[in-house]
Amino acid sequence: MNTEHLRYFITTVETGSYAEAARILFITPEGVSKAIKTLEKDYGVPLFEKDGRNIRPTQNGLCFYRKAKQLADGLGVRTIPWTSLSG
Repeated sequence: MNTEHLRYFITTVETGSYAEAARILFITPEGVSKAIKTLEKDYGVPLFEKDGRNIRPTQNGLCFYRKAKQLADGLGVRTIPWTSLSG
């Protein structure tokens, strides 16, 4: 895992969408999806499930999100400000 993957994961949880996370992060949705799949492979658990056109974190994803936020805060990893979520 690297800090970029953490940032992509956190942003995806907070937006509920690969496309919206990608827009905010200035990368492609495929890049976000690939990073999430890498995390899922590394940890051996699904982190998201489909919910129509959106995605939502699984129980494992929610647990990982809480730890990822703590780790990102401790490392000084810049995550998105809530104002970015409004459009």
